Amino acid sequence: MEQIYTNVKYDKSIHSRSSTNQTGPRSSERRFYRAAVLCLGLLSVFLLTGLISLGVHYHNSVRYAAAELSTIKANMTERFQDYMKELSSLSAERDQLNSSLMKRTEAKRR
Repeated sequence: MEQIYTNVKYDKSIHSRSSTNQTGPRSSERRFYRAAVLCLGLLSVFLLTGLISLGVHYHNSVRYAAAELSTIKANMTERFQDYMKELSSLSAERDQLNSSLMKRTEAKRR
């Protein structure tokens, strides 16, 4: 079996990479890939930071809006109650004026 491979020469240049060939195109490709990975990593960090800050801002604005809406609701409820009191007093005054008018009209007919 060993006799079959005795005539074959083993070529190191095909099967192994030499460490002296680092100045070729593979070295520049590696630098490019490293720079791309670094840029994408930084972009991911900035995007994550932006998302977190937007989430915090949204949470604070929702809390502020809820407090403001609560204040507006209380203010509108108070105004509504005041208008209802004024409406009832105006209705009572109208009823008194109508009854007074009816009495005067009856008194003139007699």
